[in-house]
Amino acid sequence: MNQAKGRVSEPKVVVSAKIEPKLKQRLQELCAEANKTESEFVRDVLKDCAKMTDPDSVRSMSRRLSAVERQLERLAAVERKLEVLAALVIEAGGTLP
Repeated sequence: MNQAKGRVSEPKVVVSAKIEPKLKQRLQELCAEANKTESEFVRDVLKDCAKMTDPDSVRSMSRRLSAVERQLERLAAVERKLEVLAALVIEAGGTLP
């Protein structure tokens, strides 16, 4: 096991991939913007991706998405009711602000 700054960590492994030249150029641009090496940048992106695909995280995001969808449905229902009310007011000769 490697020891860095008093912490015990798992040994690192190397991962490689063949990518298009345009993607390589974009990766270099992103690394420069983030002031990171390609290795650091790709490692951080993979960590973020792993968090997003973690079953607990996915369930949590799914619950939040469902809550937002329910809110949108309620807002759409209120909007429809307001449209009907506005039509009734106009039909009765009233005006809307």
